[in-house]
Amino acid sequence: MRQTQRFVVLPALLLLIAAGFLPGGGGASLLAAAEEEQVWPRWRGAASDGTAQSGDVFPERFGLRLRWKRELGSGYSAIAVAEGHAVTLFSDGVLDYVGALDAHTGEERWRTTIGPTFPGREGAVDGGCSTPAIDGGRVYALGPRGDLMALSLQDGSIVWRVNLADELGAPVPHWGFTSSPLVTAGRVIVVSGGDDQRIVTAFDSNSGKEVWAAGRDETGVNYQSAALLELDGRSQVVAASDTWLLGLDAQSGSVLWERAHGGQGFYARIVNPVQVDRNTLFFNHRPTEGTLLRLDEEEAAWTTPHLNRNYATPLHRDGTVFGYAGHILTAVDARDGSLRWQSRRPGNGWPILADGHLLVLTKEGTLHVAPASPDGWVESASIQMLERLVWTPPSFAYGMVYGRDSFGEIAAVEVVAGGSDAVAQTASPGAADSRFQRWLAELEQAENRGAAADRFLEENPQTPIIEGNHAHIVYVGEEEDVAARADMLLVREERPLTRVDLGDGRGLFHTSFELHPEARVSYQLVRDYARPGPDPRNPDKGRSFAMFGEVSRILMPEAPPVPPTSLPEGARIESFTLETEPLRVGGQQWGGEREIRVYLPPGYDDSERRYEAIYVHYGRSLAELTDFENGLGDRIGVLMQVTSSYEYARTQRGVHGRMVATQLVPEIDRRYRTIREPQGRIIAGADEGAYSSMEIGLRYPHLFGTVISQSLKAIGKGDRQLLDTVELLPGLPLTVHLDWGIYDPVDPRNGADGAAFNRRLAATLEQNGYTVTSREWNDGLNADALSHRLHRILAEEVDD
Repeated sequence: MRQTQRFVVLPALLLLIAAGFLPGGGGASLLAAAEEEQVWPRWRGAASDGTAQSGDVFPERFGLRLRWKRELGSGYSAIAVAEGHAVTLFSDGVLDYVGALDAHTGEERWRTTIGPTFPGREGAVDGGCSTPAIDGGRVYALGPRGDLMALSLQDGSIVWRVNLADELGAPVPHWGFTSSPLVTAGRVIVVSGGDDQRIVTAFDSNSGKEVWAAGRDETGVNYQSAALLELDGRSQVVAASDTWLLGLDAQSGSVLWERAHGGQGFYARIVNPVQVDRNTLFFNHRPTEGTLLRLDEEEAAWTTPHLNRNYATPLHRDGTVFGYAGHILTAVDARDGSLRWQSRRPGNGWPILADGHLLVLTKEGTLHVAPASPDGWVESASIQMLERLVWTPPSFAYGMVYGRDSFGEIAAVEVVAGGSDAVAQTASPGAADSRFQRWLAELEQAENRGAAADRFLEENPQTPIIEGNHAHIVYVGEEEDVAARADMLLVREERPLTRVDLGDGRGLFHTSFELHPEARVSYQLVRDYARPGPDPRNPDKGRSFAMFGEVSRILMPEAPPVPPTSLPEGARIESFTLETEPLRVGGQQWGGEREIRVYLPPGYDDSERRYEAIYVHYGRSLAELTDFENGLGDRIGVLMQVTSSYEYARTQRGVHGRMVATQLVPEIDRRYRTIREPQGRIIAGADEGAYSSMEIGLRYPHLFGTVISQSLKAIGKGDRQLLDTVELLPGLPLTVHLDWGIYDPVDPRNGADGAAFNRRLAATLEQNGYTVTSREWNDGLNADALSHRLHRILAEEVDD
């Protein structure tokens, strides 16, 4: 199975590069000043704290320069750098590998096969997540299916290999084994799990034989990694399970202490403790807060709401803990968890520390450097390091930052003396020479800006202010920072509103969007980095499939009206419980009881005829948010609701489809007077519910004769899989009605473009002999607009 490739590099070239003479360009390379001990040999660096053991890296004036970049393969494994090598895990789509590059040039030295590739789930890419460890001329790596391997650093040959699933009975987590090996005291230590409910296992580093197992957790382990820390003057292995945090003796595995960490949800599965003082640990263990724990006290020293909702592991330096609150870089006081500062720049990413500086590789692939200060973020340099989505923390060694994107590129950036990057500021776009822009210019010159702003708000009591094709959003308040999320922006993008100081403690915040004259879109405001919410000055509220919580709506002057809806007189809704077998699918729970709501049209109880039935994914949500049943016509409406976030377009979609076909449809036919032929059944949905509707329609054409797909969203490889299914099943007796909006979600980091894919799907269906109608709207994913579009399809297309 093993595949090993060796590459020879000219020694003279290596000497030139190591000396800092190549590649050429302005600025003197600082690589020559890097000492051999400045390495990053494992997950979170040599000291397990996310900090490079390097000094004198950043001179007073410096810049950043790309040293090398190359294609390698997909995956999320971080990069271990030591002994002249950069080692990581990756996939070519067929096989998973451990691979080594020359740390200075990026040339591939070898790659060794782990096994068949571990397929990405829920939109993830293929490949491994665990970070290898380099120690004493060997590489220790854990593959996603549980293959723990020791390899020669020189050529990648396998020294020993054990499989955690086979040998220990360890269950394979949903996203595979991700625990990063810790090598110390002749042991290779991993958070393994096992059929005996162990937490940690140590293997002999020379032979691979099990030496000890420690801890016990009935809830299991998932994505945690062990760290080597010195607490109370004693070196010890600190590890977490889904429930416990414990300290272990590396040699014997004896438990020195253990505490329940109190984690919740997914954050309990990714606890990575950060040492703050001689006996204190900080960790993010809940979605809404982080905790500082003193080992000599029963209760937590403090909790802070300021570090939350982010998977990046925090950092500590000189009494300040740095991390994220959502996607906002944040610093808190290590003494009590109080907020020190927050900064929208550099954006959501993965921070590490080196030579007293924060280095952040953002998810957009930009690398930013600033002093790790308790007073704020003041950026020193930045560079576009990678082009696609980054979901892996960087590493620092030999005076360089090493990073990779999720899809295939890996790169190294060096620090160069004398350079300085400019920090670009984003101006608020608007209509050139519009009335609003002229008023803003007058406001800047006003003697009393506060009074001028108040007069303007009295004349314009609500937003947005519409001028032609532009919508101006205006907010006045005491906040320091206001940003907008909107259908018109990229996925996860927040546009900062421009702030005009009114001189009275308030600011006037504004931004403008150029929109289609018929646009129906949604937006939210994010005030002082809090959770997004509706614009308080916009009375038009609603819900969106693209944003959580209540949103504000913008209806441009020529937008189709969204009629108010209500339950028709004589109609009613009833419900029943459908029992489904509880299963574990793709590492996640599925099944059990689910409530099914059924809409019965006026006159149903007084007639004996049979009715057409429409099965609607997310139907209960649409009914609760929009009363959309008003447009179902003379049909029975089966209002389905998702019970697992994985069942419509992700790893559980197969079992969900079988449930609909083999349980739900027969039960509806048994309970109600339905037309029991394909032409009497419609399956419909929006977003991921549209994906499920399309797939069920294609796989069960003997049950459903019509599919309604609205703004279909595919996850990961689901787009290609759906198109392949259409091409494999040409000309089915299936009528498909598709619609989508020009403001459907776009995420360039992973190539997702909602409108573009729906156009492609419509064309592929037509090319393969399906009866298709399609329409592109000037909408986002507002629930009211989707409901209105569904009514139009039923009234104008299906009923005709």
